Amino acid sequence: MLSPSKQMDFFMANPDRKITANFWLSELTHSNTAVRLGINNTPTEQHEKNLVEACKNLWQPMRELLKKPVSISSGYRSCLLYTSDAADE
Repeated sequence: MLSPSKQMDFFMANPDRKITANFWLSELTHSNTAVRLGINNTPTEQHEKNLVEACKNLWQPMRELLKKPVSISSGYRSCLLYTSDAADE
């Protein structure tokens, strides 16, 4: 078993990975606007750690409590995407 530090290193090296039983990093960072405008929506290391923590401690437990799928429509937006006029479209 990997130490918590080694686990985080593994996560950072695998951008399209399953974080919990029902959540993938790619679904939390996908943005149609970013794709359309060619904006890089890759989270920083700290933002990615925050997404992992939110999945483990908030969204996955919520899904299990509700016993229904949960859709996170905007898990992460890069600063450039967030400040672009098109982000409001």
